[in-house]
Amino acid sequence: MNDEHRLRAQIARARALLVDGEPRKLSNSRLVASYPDRPVVSGTTVPALVTEWRSLDSGLLVPVHADSAGPAPIDLLLVYLTAKEILGFAPPPSLIAEELRRVSVYDVLFFVADILSSFRAPGAARSELDRHYASIWFEGELQHRVTNLLREPKRGLVVPQALLLLAKLALARSNDQGEREGDPGNIVLALLTITQYLGSGAEHPAQSVVGDTPGPLGREIIANQYFNSPPSEVHLMARFIRRWRQMPAEHRDDPQVIDLAQAYKDATGITLDDLMTVGLALWASAAGGRPHVPAGYFSILKWSSERLDRVLHLLGADLLTLRLGVKEEIDLYGEPGLQWAFSTFERWPVVRLADGSLLVLDPKLLINRIVGWLPLFDIKAGATSGKRSVTTKTAKQAEQCLRHLSEFYVLEVLQSVAEGSPAQRVYGDAELRAVFRKLKRRVADIVIDYGDAWVVIETTTTQLKRQSVVAQSEEAQVEDLDKLVGEAEQIHATIESLREDESRLTGAAHRPYRKFFPVLVLAEGFPVNPVTLTVLWERLRAKNLLQDPDIAPLEVLDTEELELVEALQEEGGPSLKQILEGKSKSNLSRASVRDYIIAILRRQPSRSRRLESLWLQAVGPVLDTVAEAERKAGAQP
Repeated sequence: MNDEHRLRAQIARARALLVDGEPRKLSNSRLVASYPDRPVVSGTTVPALVTEWRSLDSGLLVPVHADSAGPAPIDLLLVYLTAKEILGFAPPPSLIAEELRRVSVYDVLFFVADILSSFRAPGAARSELDRHYASIWFEGELQHRVTNLLREPKRGLVVPQALLLLAKLALARSNDQGEREGDPGNIVLALLTITQYLGSGAEHPAQSVVGDTPGPLGREIIANQYFNSPPSEVHLMARFIRRWRQMPAEHRDDPQVIDLAQAYKDATGITLDDLMTVGLALWASAAGGRPHVPAGYFSILKWSSERLDRVLHLLGADLLTLRLGVKEEIDLYGEPGLQWAFSTFERWPVVRLADGSLLVLDPKLLINRIVGWLPLFDIKAGATSGKRSVTTKTAKQAEQCLRHLSEFYVLEVLQSVAEGSPAQRVYGDAELRAVFRKLKRRVADIVIDYGDAWVVIETTTTQLKRQSVVAQSEEAQVEDLDKLVGEAEQIHATIESLREDESRLTGAAHRPYRKFFPVLVLAEGFPVNPVTLTVLWERLRAKNLLQDPDIAPLEVLDTEELELVEALQEEGGPSLKQILEGKSKSNLSRASVRDYIIAILRRQPSRSRRLESLWLQAVGPVLDTVAEAERKAGAQP
């Protein structure tokens, strides 16, 4: 009986909790399933009107339903630790100069190079590096504090911008030996003080409203993202070998194409092969944890001293030259230039030391110097120096040629993307012009027919002005964005032509009610974030461009993102149209396509077969040259 009484009591309690408070007009005779994510009013089956919350990685609390589309842009941000958080107080700015006066400039440069070589190493995990430097920079209670702060996944200790700024300030304020009297300077303390005041010149975020202009905060975000864009050595090498080596030969009959390799040799006196042999060898050493390259390192090549010196003169500079360059930056760009302008290190990422050894300051800057856009400036410099056979006319032709071939390369990747997806057909610029020229409208570079939708793409090689990159001028950033609005006009005109009568192009019956996905591809990259996209979309709205209901928001991609999509296609992943459609409905609609692929789709695509072949062609000759030199020298490769 005791068991029966207990059972009856339990049933009564359950009944009280579930139905005794039920409104009389509702039937108590029915069974209602209960779910942990659907709370009800006690004693009833009536759903409780409560809001459930969850914490994002950033620490922000949001309603559960608002997080259904995945992480938000704020979750992609990493916030570095400041001196006040670490030390418990904010050191005065004057402490930076005080500490740097008591250390040798060489000590600072080696300090920076060692950390950046670890930071840029292929496969390096930032969280592990932060914990490593926390263990060697601090001890005792201070080390415990930093380690605990780094438990937050979006907190960081190593700040590349602060390290390069430390190197700039050391060149400006440290001497060769440091002051011998008194205590030695503390480089780590100087670095932490720099992090405390980075960006302190910008207005408070509350004063910045992003609309059709970036505002003070937006200006800093654009510069920050541009500086911290991740290195992509393989992609850079592949594009370099294609644009500088292969395409000029394939398009030699094109009046806009010249022999870029010959123009480079005429302008600099060295070959592209020599530039890549020395540059990639230095990069490989630094990325492998050896930024200090001893004198005689390249003797195995058996080059003449003049031949080697010509290459090293382009890639590196001595302390005097670096000091003059830093002073020029500060004078030219003022306070923003001090924090964001690193053109001296971009031009000379290698320090040539007095004993003949070399120091790679930053592997990322070095790889950009070798296979990025900067070799074009070597041609321009040779034309203006009057010491080489290249003329200013040839330099202009070289720039026009490189931009022309860059657009060809983008179209080549797009063709590969379309072929690996369910797209029905790809139409290029020539086909579009032939069909729509009678309408006297501008046309885009390429359109892809996906059956139920069109992806309309325009490519451009436009780049940010230097004033935009260093956050010096909001006007310059607006002018850069207005250039993109001008490019979007071609996309808009093409969409109008397709909407009116696509059968002119397809040869099939016109299919109404198709969706249009406008895409602008910037071959040389662009900082895509909620600020730049908001400003761009607002300026498009003001001109009534791409505003119809059947047109998705304009997306901005770079070449590397297209190559990621290309790799996804080979892995059986979503098509370009599916990626654009999914992103527009996600929480990252105002972030980059790269962020959407990694954070929402959770994909880390490997290299495409085309890209793999190209980058091996880029490094292969260098490895062959080094191996042959070692063989002749009787050394083991």
